[in-house]
Amino acid sequence: MEGAEDTKNSAKIGSLGIGAGLGASFRIPTGSPIVEDNITGFISIVKSVGGMSDFPLNRDNNGLDEGGNISGTRLTQNTDLKIEAKFENLFSGQIGLTVGFTHRWMKWTSEGAEDLGGLLDVITGKQENLNLRGEQILVGLGINW
Repeated sequence: MEGAEDTKNSAKIGSLGIGAGLGASFRIPTGSPIVEDNITGFISIVKSVGGMSDFPLNRDNNGLDEGGNISGTRLTQNTDLKIEAKFENLFSGQIGLTVGFTHRWMKWTSEGAEDLGGLLDVITGKQENLNLRGEQILVGLGINW
């Protein structure tokens, strides 16, 4: 299998991105003595673009190619949908509870970027080899006081 040896000799270092999104919050009246009309809901959607790099371990010059550029940078695009509910002052006390759900869709290119112009194509939606590579569902639970 071609390219398998390259995978063995690289270390995933990480990714970097920047995003923008929209969100809203709202208060829900319940009329319940347990929750005391203190439920706040939050919803947001954030779209981010960036890059993810593999740095070869067996290359000279600290993983840089001959031109001094980092090789193996793939362009990324992530979308996060987050829904959260905050229950305040439960049972007439100072304790609250936050419950959250996030669904993340992760896309990235199959080949390394040739130049920064490819990042502009990701932002504008013109990047053709951007494929869905993974999804994450995150559930959170927190105690507020």
